[in-house]
Amino acid sequence: MPSFIRRALGVAIVAAAAGAVPLAAQAPTPPQVTVGGLVYTQYLYQLKDTVNHFNSFDVTRAYVNVLGRFSGGVGTRVTADIYRNADGSLGYRLKYAFATYTPQGSPLTFKLGQIHTPWVDWEEALWDYRMQGQVAMERAGYVSAADFGAGVDGKWGPDKVNFQFTVVNGETYKTGEVAGAGGQGKDAMARISVRVLDTNDSSRVGGLRITGYAAYGRAAAYADRNRYLATLSTAPSSSPSRGRLRRRRTVSERRPTATSTAPSASTSSRPPRPPSSRAWTSSTRRRETPPTSRPASSAACLTSSPPIGACSATGTT
Repeated sequence: MPSFIRRALGVAIVAAAAGAVPLAAQAPTPPQVTVGGLVYTQYLYQLKDTVNHFNSFDVTRAYVNVLGRFSGGVGTRVTADIYRNADGSLGYRLKYAFATYTPQGSPLTFKLGQIHTPWVDWEEALWDYRMQGQVAMERAGYVSAADFGAGVDGKWGPDKVNFQFTVVNGETYKTGEVAGAGGQGKDAMARISVRVLDTNDSSRVGGLRITGYAAYGRAAAYADRNRYLATLSTAPSSSPSRGRLRRRRTVSERRPTATSTAPSASTSSRPPRPPSSRAWTSSTRRRETPPTSRPASSAACLTSSPPIGACSATGTT
């Protein structure tokens, strides 16, 4: 075989091998599916029931989460909700069931299905006391944690600006769309939260934040279903600095060298000196006592059309 043919074949083989490396690197990652759960349990003792001394263990709520991650920025979530009925029995319903798509390098995530609504999930992350029950606005029936529809989430900074926008049925995840006059419309909901003062908490609820929420829709019989909320919130520092204890040796405590064999005549007659009280010293930096962990606090006022005049305060100060 002529030498120029051998050289041409060698160049072709090297080029093919070089092109195979990027193709191997671009191979799709296998799907990742995780299963988890969240349970709210309690022990109840009725202090006022001095006759029967009623007490009970109970599971008030339980969630089973199945999360999926796929190549190309696609994700899924299915959440089963097990809850306690008024008659004491346990019920089951679907809480979340949606697919997400996040374009590569984009701050936006698109959702479709039975999705989070903008307000409740954000406030629960701020409040951190979901184990005692629903947040005030959801418990009173003004907002819902989930609904059927489509939406988009976005964050920048990281999470210095966090927003969510959805278009949903408006009848909450507990029921489907209501048929009849005015029931064919959809509700639009939006929330934006801006961190105006940073702390070491860079999450979507960290730092001093100003948050606004608005919802516009119509219920059956064309009744207005409008909601407006505003919150000023703060999440305290989660990692307080710690002091340190330091110990050092003084010059008077140095050990004698090997050449020191016996005391000299000028010092042998002297009585032995007591050990120096300054042989060991210690210096400390002020130990900062970590502040008592306090939950983030927030206050929210609700206006609606027609006016309902409800205000709520969540968290403790």
